[in-house]
Amino acid sequence: MQALQLFLRLGQKVYPDDARAGTAKFLNDRCPELVASMTNYDASGKTITGFPTVHFAPCKDGFSVIGYGPAGIEALTKAMPSLVMGWGDRLKRPVQISHRQVSCSAESIPYQAQYRVGRLVLQKKAGHLKALENLETGKPHIERLILSSLQRQAEAMGIALPSNLAVEFLGGEGEFRARNGKHPVAHLGMHGVLFGINARLQGLWSAGYLMTRGYGLIDATYQNGAGINGMEESNAVSK
Repeated sequence: MQALQLFLRLGQKVYPDDARAGTAKFLNDRCPELVASMTNYDASGKTITGFPTVHFAPCKDGFSVIGYGPAGIEALTKAMPSLVMGWGDRLKRPVQISHRQVSCSAESIPYQAQYRVGRLVLQKKAGHLKALENLETGKPHIERLILSSLQRQAEAMGIALPSNLAVEFLGGEGEFRARNGKHPVAHLGMHGVLFGINARLQGLWSAGYLMTRGYGLIDATYQNGAGINGMEESNAVSK
């Protein structure tokens, strides 16, 4: 199944959360019917609980937007003119765009491949913090989170996953706090999460919470091609 990534080169970095908020404003002014599909809300304004088909992501001189599967690609394609005009008007400069289309898949392998998540949000509920207090309970929590995220994406995109899929948390580089819009409580996250999996991933995958706001991106195609297990998200999406 395909994913489409649109890069908007603005001459300055715009963080995904700010890009998402700004895009929602532009669309509300120009094409209000596209706001829900681009920001993961249903027609009544409630957050969609399934895998979100549109994610905002980092890019070193702007930001990028990823549409997953037919629904995400359609939403992104329809919104593209408004994105370009809106951000051009806001910044008073031309907006350069580029894109790439990748196939997302997972192939069973008889060994463990390793992938890296630049910024993984680990916590959504207060109870998650309790599980993350020590390695004994924290490691299984992170492994379940990554595995369930891959499963949700695969189900949403119609991708067949290996039946024996297993994830092993191998380590991280440090903690951070992620804010969910104007919500007063910040969520716990981890930089540089390395995990092993008995599958070769291809394409773009996401894990953890707050993925629509730029967290959790796994550029498996880039990591496979670079011959290394993990690059920063900001590098992986800034080609």
